[in-house]
Amino acid sequence: MYAKIYSYKFSGLSEAKVAATFCSDSLGKKIVPYNIRSLNISIGQCGSVSIKLNERQHKENLDQQKNIANSQARQKQQEFDQKEMEKQEK
Repeated sequence: MYAKIYSYKFSGLSEAKVAATFCSDSLGKKIVPYNIRSLNISIGQCGSVSIKLNERQHKENLDQQKNIANSQARQKQQEFDQKEMEKQEK
């Protein structure tokens, strides 16, 4: 069994909640194909999101999951940054 933990920091709690929901939906769809044993997503009051994945398969699948989780987090961070910039411009 392999385990992987990802930690992300967002600018606030509301952004972290949206990112956690997005990650939960996206990674939840991967449970059966990647034989994920457990998926834990935690949100911190400071805007942090921690994702813990446990699986029984090969390390290659963990690398794929890491790439998926990283790209999703980067995408959400870019969206939040863009919205913040738009708010500041107004």
